Amino acid sequence: MLLAVAPLTGWIGWGWVALAVFQLLFGLLSTGMDAPVQGHRELRIAAGVLVVVTVLVPLLVFGVLSGWFWIAAAIGWIGSFVLATDADGTHAREGKTA
Repeated sequence: MLLAVAPLTGWIGWGWVALAVFQLLFGLLSTGMDAPVQGHRELRIAAGVLVVVTVLVPLLVFGVLSGWFWIAAAIGWIGSFVLATDADGTHAREGKTA
């Protein structure tokens, strides 16, 4: 919520809003995925990684953490995407063989 209000108060620039929108859209797209039994563990881990990234991003934007943590945030985004895609692909392959 603070990230949405912060540009209006001048705490941060408007460019950071794009990052917040990206995080929001990726989170919403991830929640719409089917949760298969076989891929459930991967989706659960991907959700946990996104939780960590969601905490990291506002701390980075407001300058609480060092800029080096952007690497961790990027790895988290990519890792959660790979885990979610792998779980979805496993579900699709199982559906074709069953």
